[in-house]
Amino acid sequence: MRKYLRYALLTLLWGAVAAYVVYAGTAAGRLRAGKKVGRVEIEVVDSSSMGYLVSGRMVRGWIAHSGIKTKGTAVDKVPLTQIEEMIARNGFVERVDAYVTYDGVLHVDISQRRPLVRLLVDGVDSYVTPEGYVFAAPRASSLYLSLIHI
Repeated sequence: MRKYLRYALLTLLWGAVAAYVVYAGTAAGRLRAGKKVGRVEIEVVDSSSMGYLVSGRMVRGWIAHSGIKTKGTAVDKVPLTQIEEMIARNGFVERVDAYVTYDGVLHVDISQRRPLVRLLVDGVDSYVTPEGYVFAAPRASSLYLSLIHI
C-alpha cells in the first residue's frame, strides 16, 4: 500500500510540474505577443581589438536601406533570420546573431572577420583572412596590415 501511495504522490507532483511549465509557456507567449520593439541595440563584438570594419551606424543604415521594419513591430513578427542574412551578405561580417528580449529590445551582435593582409590588385582593394577568405575592403577602412600590391 505504501508503494502505491508513493507512486501516486510522485505522479501528482510531476503532473503539477508539467502543468506549471505549460502555463508559464503560454503566459510568456501571450506577454511576448503583446510587446512591440521599442529599441534596436547593435554591438560589434570585437571592433576594439581588430579595428572598425563594421560600425553600428553602418548596420543601422543597412537595415534602413533594406526596408525591414524593426521599431514598432510586434516582437514575435520581427524577421530575425532575414536581418541576419542581410547583414551576413557583407563579406567583412563573420557571424551575426539577432534576437529580441522580452522588454522589446532588438539586439544585433556582430563579429567581424579578422584580416591578415591587405591586397591591392589592379585597383581593387581587399583583405585576406588567415583562413584564406578574400573580401572587399569597406570604404574608409584603415587597418594597419601588411600590404601586397600587384
